Amino acid sequence: EVTERKAALEPLRVAVASKAAEAEALAGHVETLSKESKEWQERVRKLLAKDKSTVAAEQHDKLVEEKSALAAQLQAASAAKEKAEGELTAAITLQERLRKAGGTFKTQAKERERERDAEREAKVKAEE
Repeated sequence: EVTERKAALEPLRVAVASKAAEAEALAGHVETLSKESKEWQERVRKLLAKDKSTVAAEQHDKLVEEKSALAAQLQAASAAKEKAEGELTAAITLQERLRKAGGTFKTQAKERERERDAEREAKVKAEE
C-alpha cells in the first residue's frame, strides 16, 4: 500500500520538476526579451535624437506586447508549478497519514495476537 502511494507520488514529482524547468526557461526568455526591449528602447531614443520622423515605433510597441505575452506565460507556468507542488504536498501528507495508520494497525494486530495467546494459555491451564 505504501509502495502504491509512493508510485502515485512519482508522477507528481516529475510534473513539479517539469514545471519548474519550464518556469525557469520562461524566466530566462522573459529576461532576454526584457534586455532586447531595453536595447530597442535605447536605439529608438537615439534614432529620435537623430531624426524624429524615421522612428520605428511600431516595432517598439510590438516588443512591448511580446514581453507582456511572455510575462503572462511565465505567470501561468508559475501557477501550474505551484499547483503541482500543492498536489505533491497533499500526496505526501496522505502518505504520512497512511504510514501512521499502518503503524497503528500493526500495533493493534500485535495486541490482539498477544490477547489470543494469553487466552489460549489460560484455556490450556484451565484444562489441566
